[in-house]
Amino acid sequence: MREDNFVARMRPGNMRAGLRLPLARSHLALSSQTLHSFLAVIGRYAWLRNAADKRSLHGYMEKENGEPISQPLRTLDEVYKWRPHTDNTGVASVPLRKLVLASGDRPKTLVCHDMAGGYLDDRFIQGVKHADAYRFYHWANIDGFIYFSHYLVTIPPPCWTNAAHKHRIPMLGTFITEWDHGKANCEQFLSSVNAYTNLANKLVAMATYYKFDGWLINIENIIQVDLVANLIGFVDILTQEMHRAIPGSTVLWYDSVINSGKLDWQNEVNELNRSFFDVSDGIFLNYTWNDNNLQRSRELAEQSGRPYDVYVGVDVYGRGCRGGGGFNTKEAVHTTRMHNLSVAIFGQGWAHERLDKVDFLQNENRFWQYLSPDCPCQGLLSQPLWWHCCQGCGQKMFVHGKVVQDSPWSNLSLQSVQSAMVNGVGQTEEDGPDTDQCSTSLCTDHAFQGGSCLRLSIRMPQSSEPVCYSVLESSMPQSSTDLIVSYTLKPLTHPDHYAAHLTVVSTQSDTNDPAVHRHLLPGGGESERVMGSDRNIREEYVRPLMEDEVMGILGFYSPEVGSGNWETRFYRLRVEEGATMQLRLCVRHTHGEEGSKEEVIVLLGQIQILPLTASLREVVLVTDLYCRDADHFPTKTGHVVTLVLHWTFPENCAAYFLRLAMETVEHLFENLNSRAVGAVVVATGAAIWWFQPGQKKYNPPLSPYWTLPLVGNIFQLMRMKKYSYETFCDLSKTKEYNKLFMIHLGPKPVLVLNHIDVVLEALVTKMNDFAGRPNIYTGMLMTEGGKDIMFGDYGPVWKFHRKVAYSAMKKFAFGENLERLVQNSVSKSIAEIQKKGDAAIDMRPVIMLLVFNIACGMAYGKEYDFDDPDFQQFVDLTADFIEVLGSGLPGDIHPWLQYLPSSRYNKFMTMMDLFTKFLHERHAECKENFDPSDPKSITDCMLQAQKEAEEEDKEMKDVLTDTHIMMATMDVFGAGIDTITTMLIQFIAHMIQHPDIQERVHQEIDVALGGAQLPTLSHRSKMTFTEACLCETLRLGTLLPLGVPVKTTCDTSVAGFDIPKDTMVIVNMWAIHRDPDFWSDPHSFNPDRFLDDAGNLVHKPSSYMPFSMGRRVCLGKSVAQSSLMLAIPQLMRQFRFSSPSGKEFKLEFEESGFARIPKSYEFLVAART
Repeated sequence: MREDNFVARMRPGNMRAGLRLPLARSHLALSSQTLHSFLAVIGRYAWLRNAADKRSLHGYMEKENGEPISQPLRTLDEVYKWRPHTDNTGVASVPLRKLVLASGDRPKTLVCHDMAGGYLDDRFIQGVKHADAYRFYHWANIDGFIYFSHYLVTIPPPCWTNAAHKHRIPMLGTFITEWDHGKANCEQFLSSVNAYTNLANKLVAMATYYKFDGWLINIENIIQVDLVANLIGFVDILTQEMHRAIPGSTVLWYDSVINSGKLDWQNEVNELNRSFFDVSDGIFLNYTWNDNNLQRSRELAEQSGRPYDVYVGVDVYGRGCRGGGGFNTKEAVHTTRMHNLSVAIFGQGWAHERLDKVDFLQNENRFWQYLSPDCPCQGLLSQPLWWHCCQGCGQKMFVHGKVVQDSPWSNLSLQSVQSAMVNGVGQTEEDGPDTDQCSTSLCTDHAFQGGSCLRLSIRMPQSSEPVCYSVLESSMPQSSTDLIVSYTLKPLTHPDHYAAHLTVVSTQSDTNDPAVHRHLLPGGGESERVMGSDRNIREEYVRPLMEDEVMGILGFYSPEVGSGNWETRFYRLRVEEGATMQLRLCVRHTHGEEGSKEEVIVLLGQIQILPLTASLREVVLVTDLYCRDADHFPTKTGHVVTLVLHWTFPENCAAYFLRLAMETVEHLFENLNSRAVGAVVVATGAAIWWFQPGQKKYNPPLSPYWTLPLVGNIFQLMRMKKYSYETFCDLSKTKEYNKLFMIHLGPKPVLVLNHIDVVLEALVTKMNDFAGRPNIYTGMLMTEGGKDIMFGDYGPVWKFHRKVAYSAMKKFAFGENLERLVQNSVSKSIAEIQKKGDAAIDMRPVIMLLVFNIACGMAYGKEYDFDDPDFQQFVDLTADFIEVLGSGLPGDIHPWLQYLPSSRYNKFMTMMDLFTKFLHERHAECKENFDPSDPKSITDCMLQAQKEAEEEDKEMKDVLTDTHIMMATMDVFGAGIDTITTMLIQFIAHMIQHPDIQERVHQEIDVALGGAQLPTLSHRSKMTFTEACLCETLRLGTLLPLGVPVKTTCDTSVAGFDIPKDTMVIVNMWAIHRDPDFWSDPHSFNPDRFLDDAGNLVHKPSSYMPFSMGRRVCLGKSVAQSSLMLAIPQLMRQFRFSSPSGKEFKLEFEESGFARIPKSYEFLVAART
């Protein structure tokens, strides 16, 4: 299956469109007519967005006009802050069918594109408004393409990657360091193994996300001698990880730094730079070489068994390069081929940059004609094929022969597959007539699709023999098959006297079978004969398919589409396995008679070769049809709408959907108007709802609300006078919804468990069925795709991570280690309180210092003072963290909302960047000082487990990575710190609110501790009332009243209702902790409910679950409870807490979405005598 993203950009009277081809989900059956109607509905929908900012949620924007653009990364800080899914518009979407560069037993040709610093017209993802942008179209002559600039990290604009991939050419980005700032960058990322590994992982993630195929590494500055080994290690791990993430990918080293760290271009491969060659996929030599350099390079490469991995640099601008560059670049390329080495052509855009742009096509073709003997055409165009000659630009935009945009444009993503024969490089004497008789050119005044078509000008001979010109070659499938071949043309001159048709010539190179010439004529019967005395050719005359035949096969018929008298003909051919097929455009006299020597001009608009499969019939399998993104913003000339439409279709229907997408552009253009923008959200949702695939009938739980398509119950939830968990709690008092019910957050069904009976059935009795974690957008951003334990989905890898983390916690979060850690941490906070004297103080920062030191001590073996900048920054971050985690991001509700501008998102990402930086720095410190024989923290224990797992099984290297370890420690911070801090503050607030209870706690602690200075875990059994107060605080003070959602891992049931797989499940802990059937006077603070008459702790009711239960019970449950029971007695023994106003104190909360956080209070803290 394949996914298709269709990008359409429209104005009133103006439109551009692009095709994006990057797996499938459930099937949806739509006819092409229904699909057109549906897309037209979606096309009327757009969210209003302010596009003035340079950066939007889904990518980068040009300041002046809000156009989406591609950008490089200029600093290491930008690299480390980079995250996937925040630049959706910059992602290439045409998949690479085959990586040619990484294999083969012949010299290869690489092109390195460097034009005026890069990111010019090509940075505009949806193209530009003129037709003069540089484009490359001699793809058949090369094996790989590098997009180069002098920025630190060069990410190829998606238009280049899309164009390259259409031609099966891999695309490489560039990582470069230069001058003094480059030296400083190298010193930073080569400072340790962990540092360069982190950078390598980032580069791998970028290539994977943006869908390009490798990197050129260019280090053009001095490297400290002691860092050279790390530089080699960096190239080595980058190469290995790229191969693992993108099989067949390529990492090339530029001939610059040598083994000593000196910047010394060698112009050859030798012992001074061989170490870099050995750990990469090839070397790109500097271009001031001589024959001796090439000879030695050849010899060393052959010794290594890699003769074609040496790419000899050739500078088209002629800087120190043999031949002087320009059109004479052919001399340097030819010399390279004489030594049987690969070549890397630097600056191939020379003809566009330095010569007159008016003559660009002529100069570009001339340049590559000179190179073609040494850079011959590689490979044939593959099936299915959709060719229409467009180079990715034009003076107008045509769809089916109709002008839909009457102004110039350029967009490489719209470039058609290019034929070397049409470009004049692939033609041989046998392929067509001499140039005096026939010539071709690119016609931009007329076109069938895109911006141009092929103009064939023929001076017809007086004889009746047809004149033929080869247009393209294509390979055939490995087995015999039926194809549908169509071509679209129109004559410009003498239509009554001359006729044009396509001839398909198929040959078998490994047999003696005659070549088959199939003439696809406008009409006539089928016949077969042997041509003259040449029995090596068999001719067949094939009649076109009739309208009903085409409709029966493809579901559409368009012999004349749009305007301009274009004619499309369809033919059904049976082709032999493994054959090579050449398509020739032939012109002949209409009645076979000899005529005068006239010039005949024919335009060829399109050729399609489609496999004949059942999936091309009227009903086509379509999946996941939706509008993925929409922009709308004003400009000086009107309003601009940008839509990204997404659907999935079978792999063998690719060519059909290419055609269908272009039809959709025209349909959208005709149906879109400014008044309709944003007007039919509900209609769009209804269409999606209506076309959901059929599912088996099941008995779902009831819903208390009427559910709207697409938006679900969002509006009802927004209008609630109470908070959602309170409203859900009220529903628990009704007969219909007292235990469970279903709601919809956007399109997602959500099961709400409102009673302990159904919670126990789901989370305990059927714990494996409810052990998953839904893909929550906020959680995925926090944890680099769910690589932690809290947000990670249930499975073998998650269970392994949880086991490793728990084993590490047992060593440093239990017993004497925990006692010592908590005692020291509380002592630091007590010292800060004492500094305040008699003044009222905000306890939150002081409590946070206590909990922060506990967490850092467990995770890293490190502690902080109150004035430490890292801690102060953490205090600032925590408030934001709780707010965003509690409220979530719009993308948590609906995928479309990920692309809406949001100040909360910007705040969240800034906070996460700072927090992630803190985690990386602490992890790097632990890794650098790691001693397997003496682990000092949870991180050390997990590093030890990582090492042992890798030694036992090499494949475990990817299961427990540094990222997994950092994300596990982040759970200690994200869950542990917020929970314990909030509970401690609430405990103190309850003590102030209930002075009599505070006095009982003081008395119990004094008796329990006796003469001991500090509490230990052994004292816990003697402080039952204090623990009961803690239990009551946990019951009433749930930080997240609706908990963290879980997900069903299979089709299951609860209370007799059917619950499908992947259903999100919410446990209403607020309702369960306030259920009057289990808790008398449930809203009152009453610790005695946890004690018997003798003052002993009783068994807690089943509805007590502050740390959840089942598979997803909090990993740090025991640690949190023990830490609280160590910290509370130490604080309470030292201080008495009261309200500064002297009035009755009331505990109130800040409500942040789904989170409940105590308001900030200043307390009087008096030392106890």
